[in-house]
Amino acid sequence: MPGEHSKPAGRPSRGPHSRGHFLRGDGGRGRCKDGDSVTRAYLYYLRCSTKNRFRSIGEKLRRPRYLLGLLAMFGYFFLIFRNPGSRHAASGAAVARESTLYGFGVFYLLQVLLFHLFGSRRGLLFSPSEVQFLFPAPVTNRQVLIFKWMTAQIGLFISSLILSLIVSRYGIFSMRYGIPGFWVAHNVLYLHNQSMNLILPFLRERGRGGRLLARLPLILLLVGIAAAIVSVQPAGGDLAEVIGRARESVPVRVFLWPFASLVRPALAHGPLDLVVSLWAPLLLFGLFAALALIPKIPFHDRALESSERVAKLKTEGLDALVPLDKKKQVVKRPTALPLAPVGPVWRAIIWKNVLSLGRLPRRVWVGLGLGMAFMGFFMFFMTNLKGEGAQTASHIGLVLLAVLAYGSMLAPAMLRVDLRIDIPHFDVLKSMPIRGRDLIFGEVMGSVLLLFAAQAVLLLVAATLIRQVMTTQVGWEIKGPLLVAALPAAFAMDFIFLTQENLLALWLPSFVRFGRGMRQGFDQFGQNLLGALVRATSAILLLVAPGALGAGVGFAFIHWGEVSPWTAIAAASLTASPLLFLEGLLLQRASEGRYERFDLSAEKVTEPS
Repeated sequence: MPGEHSKPAGRPSRGPHSRGHFLRGDGGRGRCKDGDSVTRAYLYYLRCSTKNRFRSIGEKLRRPRYLLGLLAMFGYFFLIFRNPGSRHAASGAAVARESTLYGFGVFYLLQVLLFHLFGSRRGLLFSPSEVQFLFPAPVTNRQVLIFKWMTAQIGLFISSLILSLIVSRYGIFSMRYGIPGFWVAHNVLYLHNQSMNLILPFLRERGRGGRLLARLPLILLLVGIAAAIVSVQPAGGDLAEVIGRARESVPVRVFLWPFASLVRPALAHGPLDLVVSLWAPLLLFGLFAALALIPKIPFHDRALESSERVAKLKTEGLDALVPLDKKKQVVKRPTALPLAPVGPVWRAIIWKNVLSLGRLPRRVWVGLGLGMAFMGFFMFFMTNLKGEGAQTASHIGLVLLAVLAYGSMLAPAMLRVDLRIDIPHFDVLKSMPIRGRDLIFGEVMGSVLLLFAAQAVLLLVAATLIRQVMTTQVGWEIKGPLLVAALPAAFAMDFIFLTQENLLALWLPSFVRFGRGMRQGFDQFGQNLLGALVRATSAILLLVAPGALGAGVGFAFIHWGEVSPWTAIAAASLTASPLLFLEGLLLQRASEGRYERFDLSAEKVTEPS
């Protein structure tokens, strides 16, 4: 098992995180040389970790939740890749090679940009087994980095294989060249991230000048993006013309060249084309490898801190990202809403969850702010196209509605500051004078209020932007009733879906991730599919009665009330939404007994540490 290898005589270990045997620098007497020693160490590590992994999988498969999750995962991928409708897709000639090339270039550009925005401060990441295996060993920094790169190859190859399977079904790429092409591209991106994780944190510790140098890659990316956008915007025109000019723009092509060159080998038509197109990715590969291996930058202490931070993140969630000395002390402040014990208990629980959702790390808020700024800049850019201002604003509003609908479906599973995070602490909660119905309602309503507030703002923005749909002018005589219909419907849907998520955790705890941690495992994907199936089935059943009643009221308004269809839709929503909300309340009341009887120690739940 990694970490249980023999230690050199006379150099006792000081623990699994000890650096007593980590000989720093390159060369020197008694140190391993690059080459066969690193390969043998990698093969030993791979053999032990693979054996332990399969042993763990075998033990987990004895439990129904893991077996069902694995079968669901395999069934999903079997249906996806056996889909007969996509076998005879358009050939590669039907797809513009250059558009595909620069489309993937933009995709890789966004990956690099997101890395420099959010991932370049954490340093090199090592798993606990890598820390135990490598850090006490008499190896050099360079050997550790080479070993780290070798351990990533299996994951990079699998990701390249899956991506090739997906894109080759549509005739864009060939599996023969897509796998090696994407594998080389992913290696370049991996080395870029590793070299930047090694260099940038080191520069940030070198004073003001070092911090300025550490910001230089991000500044160059942002300046390049701004220059590329400005180079295609002034001439105006519709969206198709702007995209065409972007493809022909010299600044855009020059800026995207390093990113587009990464995918060029995957688009090769033959062996010779593959070899010729590899020169640019291999050049970038060598550049980032040199940046990682040549400078003798110490990374041991920072790597240990990052490893410990990741371990805390798995158990504590986002709170682990905030240093202890920077965590704000919560002080009592006056509030207009009376909280427990003066007010209702459920109101205090709502307030607690709202505060928890608001205590995100500063970089998360910075990322959200940058995202909103980018969206505003994009909308300004789109609405200033020649002759397309009103129509483009409507297009943006419709896209915003589509994004809102998609996000509303994902949000109940992503907002986890509710009953799912407090289930492991039921023994403490049950010792308090809190009724089960108040606890469940307060836990659910905290997330509902925040989600609905975001939805209401986005609905108002979309309604303001939309002025035309195809050839039909849309005024407030249409948007007003539809907005009146959408707001209560969104609130009721949020309440019922979040109630589903929380009651699923209460009734089927084996299939739900608890606490703030990140559940990992091969079965997670399949278990998510099974959970989605349960949610979809119950949602359909819950929507039948309110939907039928609302449809009946809307039909009655149109048939006998002689009102517009938009007013009838508003009346239907105002009728169905309270009934849907009432169904959620009844489900919570019916689950109160389950809360009183719930015993986590009796459930077959195994969460990762």
